[in-house]
Amino acid sequence: MCSSLEQRVALVTGANKGIGREIARKLGAEPNLRTVLACRSERLGTAAAEELRACGCDVSLQRLILTDTESIAGAARHLRDEYGKLDILVNNAAICFNDPTLYGKVAHTPFEQQAGISVRTNFFGTLEVTRAMLPLLRASSSPRVVNVASAAGRLSILRSQDLVDAFTAPALSVPQLEQLMREFVEDVEAGVHAEKGAPLHPGMLPRPARLHHTPAWPRCCRLGQHMLRHEQAGTHRADQGEAFGA
Repeated sequence: MCSSLEQRVALVTGANKGIGREIARKLGAEPNLRTVLACRSERLGTAAAEELRACGCDVSLQRLILTDTESIAGAARHLRDEYGKLDILVNNAAICFNDPTLYGKVAHTPFEQQAGISVRTNFFGTLEVTRAMLPLLRASSSPRVVNVASAAGRLSILRSQDLVDAFTAPALSVPQLEQLMREFVEDVEAGVHAEKGAPLHPGMLPRPARLHHTPAWPRCCRLGQHMLRHEQAGTHRADQGEAFGA
């Protein structure tokens, strides 16, 4: 348990708008809690930080891009040097192609071109951020990881029982999940994903990996909690494919 007087630190990805900004607003209003807005756009991030500060929120800004390894490492270094720990990680940032609200405002992206960037950003980017922040989370007396997704990530989007079984296997490891995501991208790009029972929209499959409410994903959705529990208990098993820090 952390003391009510202890200075805490939260990092919220994609915090310059929408749900991310509102999460940052709520956290930033908490006493003794500095909320770091992790944003791709410095311009939008600065505007959000100024708005939240005007509301009395304790926030700061850090540039972070889910597809940029150096920006992720830089954010981790900044938190380490500035605070020495991280108490709360909120994985909120993601991309969505061809959103109905954007029709006519942005160029349409063909279906087969969406899978790679969607999975690379929403799944692998989130995974990389979580891994980078683990040393800082371990330094907290009460670490928390929150993964934000949507109901579009429910298991019913999988039209193959083999895929359902693979994603809900009790022994599913993170490396195995990574391979499933790579195979999905390959199948979409090859035009064979439909016959294999994969989702018909390439942006959907990364969502179950972040949907922490789904009981079928206890080892993969609750990635940070799973890693922290094993690290703290000293039961991390690299020989079981759980090389989280790799």
